[in-house]
Amino acid sequence: MDSHNPMIYFNDLYSNDLFNSNDLFYSNDLFYSNNLLIYFILMTYFILMIYFILMTHFILMVYFII
Repeated sequence: MDSHNPMIYFNDLYSNDLFNSNDLFYSNDLFYSNNLLIYFILMTYFILMIYFILMTHFILMVYFII
């Protein structure tokens, strides 16, 4: 079912049929599984970057205080 696909709401802009089986971009299971994978990788990347920036900030702060 396409209801788990967040992009399904934009499909209504291009066709009146919300579950358009001819439109492979929206009806494909691979599309939003790849989308979730990319989202997961990006979120992991940003969380790690924030973590490393904060940790280096605290390490340098402690280093300069002492």
